[in-house]
Amino acid sequence: MIMKKAILFFTCMLFISIIPLSAQIVQHGLVLNGGIGQAKSKLDRSNAEWEDITYEFGASVGYRLRFNMPAARSFHYDLDVSAGTKAKNFYENYTTIHDGGIHTVGQRSFSTDPVISIGATANYSLVKKISVGLGVEPTYFFVKNRYLYEYKTNVDVPIVAKIVYNLKFVEIGIIGKYGLVNLFETEHLKSGKIREVQLSVFIPFYSSHGKK
Repeated sequence: MIMKKAILFFTCMLFISIIPLSAQIVQHGLVLNGGIGQAKSKLDRSNAEWEDITYEFGASVGYRLRFNMPAARSFHYDLDVSAGTKAKNFYENYTTIHDGGIHTVGQRSFSTDPVISIGATANYSLVKKISVGLGVEPTYFFVKNRYLYEYKTNVDVPIVAKIVYNLKFVEIGIIGKYGLVNLFETEHLKSGKIREVQLSVFIPFYSSHGKK
C-alpha cells in the first residue's frame, strides 16, 4: 500500500511539473501506437506445476495536445489521452491423476484486455527534426479477473522514453515503456511487469503555423 501511494504521488508530481504554466497548446492531433514487449515475471518452478504469462502486443489510438512548438535545442511537451488493448498468453502446467498414473498437462489461454491511459512527456529537440522525450503514462486495465489468472491491481505506471523524427506533416517515433507495477498474481506466478517497445505515429490536425 505504501509503495502504491508513493508511485501515485510521484506520478502526480511529474504531471504537475512536466508542463510549465507558461506553455501554450500549439498543435493537436491523432496519435497511433503499436508494438511488442514482454511480461517480466517472477516464477516458482520448484515443482511440476507452474504458470507463466507472455506479453504479445499492445496497440492504442489517442489524441495529443502539444505545448510549445518543437525547435532546435528547446523543450516541448506532449499530453496524450489514449484507448487500446494489450494482448497476452497465459500458460499453465499442472499434474493430474488418470488411469492410475500421474500425467503432466499444459494449456494456453489468449486474452486481450482493454486499457485507457493518460501520458505526459517532456521532449528536447536535439536538432530541428529529431527530439528525445521522457515521461509517464498511467494506464488503467478494465478487466480485473480471468479464470486462470488474476490482476493484483488495475493500474500500471510505465516510465516512457522516446526518440522522434519529424517529417513535417507526420512524426514517427520509437517508444520504450517500462512498467513499475507488479500486475499479475497466481499461486506460482508472483509478479509480472510489462515492458514494451512501440512504433508511434503522430498526425497533427492543427498547428499554430496553420491547419494541417
